[in-house]
Amino acid sequence: MFLVDGFAYIVPVIVAYATDHIYPSLGEPAGLRRLAALSGGLLALAFLRGIAVHLMIRAFWFTAEAAVRDLRNSLYHKLQHLETAFYDQARTGDLMSRATWDIQLIRNFIAFGLEHRLRISLISGTIFLLMLFQDWRLALAVYTAIPLFIVAIISYSRRMRHAGAAQQREMGRLNTHIQENITGIRIVKAFALEQEETERFDRQNKRMLQRDLESSLLQACLNPILLITDGAGALIVLALGGYRVISGQMSLGTLLAFITYLPQYPHPRKHHGNTHRESLCPGTGRDRTL
Repeated sequence: MFLVDGFAYIVPVIVAYATDHIYPSLGEPAGLRRLAALSGGLLALAFLRGIAVHLMIRAFWFTAEAAVRDLRNSLYHKLQHLETAFYDQARTGDLMSRATWDIQLIRNFIAFGLEHRLRISLISGTIFLLMLFQDWRLALAVYTAIPLFIVAIISYSRRMRHAGAAQQREMGRLNTHIQENITGIRIVKAFALEQEETERFDRQNKRMLQRDLESSLLQACLNPILLITDGAGALIVLALGGYRVISGQMSLGTLLAFITYLPQYPHPRKHHGNTHRESLCPGTGRDRTL
């Protein structure tokens, strides 16, 4: 993970150096040689970062799958040693949901969520320090949008956790209904209760749909706020950075470095889509949901 992000930090530095020191001398043979060497270095950097991404994804997946294996074993062992009275009160569908759905959530968190949360902290802090080193005034101006971003994330994350818990409870009830129906199917058929059971399941399924829609609505409200925050940061870089370049207070290479830093953030909007599922691979910059 450190290698993946460390290689990424080098790219904006190279962009700034090439813009300020190599491009002005391209009319000279030495300038062309330096550009060729720099291009070769960027290609090697991309190759090394690809290897690091591969190893990082494998490491997170191995950790997640190993943890889930141990958790399943522990849960099954616990179920074997609980008192009979526990099973008199517990619903089989709920227990099945804990042993499958909930463990899957933990697997997704280790494989995706943990990696992303670590990288958010690491990348945000490191890029901020790099920006401060290159132009502290523009760096501080860019980070003025951060408080709005933090407030939105904290507020919606709390509500998404509640929505996720409601989804898990509803899934347990749905599993219980299915399990009871299948185990008692002979009684259902003997008393011609097929239509009644179908209607009961439809009502339960609608409640599950409602919980899913509540979670999706939270995401629909959060995304515009995060997009506005993104746009505010880009606007500050282009407006204030452009003014500083024109007035001679900052080089064009530094401005391009700032612009290159912005897309490198592992944005949380890629991870707050739903509170109960994630997809794709960590560290690739593609959309994922939590």
